[in-house]
Amino acid sequence: MRPPPVFSDKESAILIAIYDNPNIVYSTYSLFPALNPTIPADAIALAKILAATEELISRGLVRGERLKSGEGIYFSELKLTYKGEQAAIHERKRKKGKEDFLGGA
Repeated sequence: MRPPPVFSDKESAILIAIYDNPNIVYSTYSLFPALNPTIPADAIALAKILAATEELISRGLVRGERLKSGEGIYFSELKLTYKGEQAAIHERKRKKGKEDFLGGA
């Protein structure tokens, strides 16, 4: 049996956000306020979201249209692949189990 995949906090948050909101069409830019509603977006923060998104795409968990703007490359119409949906479900269960464990201490 293979060990479960390990995701960074940003990768995990992206997977869960897209899974929990299937009717919202996300882009690299719209993910930032969804994940960090109280923090203003800046170039460094957006670069971190882009890096996490690219990692998920390279692992075959997310797909989207790659575009270029004056600010650089970004992704639009982000969706989970079938494999991504499975990973999001497992990641959400893992996070919930961790929260339950820590909350019960």
